[in-house]
Amino acid sequence: MAKLKIYCRTIRRADLSYFDQVQSACAGGVDMLEFFDAGLSARETLQTGQKLKEICAQHNIPFIIGARPDIALALDADGISLGQDDIPLSWARQILGGRKLVVSYVDSLGQALSAAKEGASYVMVGPLFSAQGKSGEPRGADIIRLIKERVKLPVFAYGGVNASNISEVIKAGADGVSVSKALCGSDRVESSARELRDIINSLQKA
Repeated sequence: MAKLKIYCRTIRRADLSYFDQVQSACAGGVDMLEFFDAGLSARETLQTGQKLKEICAQHNIPFIIGARPDIALALDADGISLGQDDIPLSWARQILGGRKLVVSYVDSLGQALSAAKEGASYVMVGPLFSAQGKSGEPRGADIIRLIKERVKLPVFAYGGVNASNISEVIKAGADGVSVSKALCGSDRVESSARELRDIINSLQKA
């Protein structure tokens, strides 16, 4: 079995800066990191993103910008993530070129197939267990199995994934898990990342 990846998404917190979140998450063993804050201006996103990219580079972790291909291009980020209401994936590919990662958030087989056709690098499937901040109802792990049968791309699970349900996601065949609150919302970001990594390692050895 290939190594399952932990994809970390930052969240805005009054008590913990993005810099501290990212430093701790990287030290804890995440494999990819996404930064997005709709409340920041383009200038603020560029300034913050540049520093976060440097932290990720120190740990050899790909740095992903959410929703803004122009900022991803300006920062020379490793890639971009796109939701269904963002710029079309095919347009993002034209802007960024073929070498950058494009992560597509989907909630159905049809969307996943379209993302694959348009050049996505990964598909993020969900929300699986929690729909906080997302439209639609939680889909459950069965949709992972369905999409894995039809889409020849790495499939990540998102939406309420945490230490208590990650085994269900792995058994469904996900290639990775996308976590936000369970990591960057934790009181102990680094140790939470290590806990998830330890759980994944033990499950993959079983």
